[in-house]
Amino acid sequence: AVMGGVFFAAVWLVMAATTHFTLVYVLGGMWYQMIAPAALGIAALHERRVAWWIGVYAIIVGILNSQIFMLFKPDMAMVVQGIVWLILGYLVYASRRRA
Repeated sequence: AVMGGVFFAAVWLVMAATTHFTLVYVLGGMWYQMIAPAALGIAALHERRVAWWIGVYAIIVGILNSQIFMLFKPDMAMVVQGIVWLILGYLVYASRRRA
């Protein structure tokens, strides 16, 4: 997560300095918005450490995120994405094992 944050900070600095949009930003966003949730969902289903429906929801998050910006204007798409991620975060938080 830290490496991803540093990478995107560097990408944003380059975009700000050059005033040009870069494809690296889009590809990186695709990774953490679409591919990573699906991969995490598949891993959750395989390892069975959380309820199966949480793994399925993570996969759905990846699929939804690949479509949200085609269905909504950017401002509404960001709100919808926030809600989708909030639900996933709550599901993961609520499913943690008590120590």
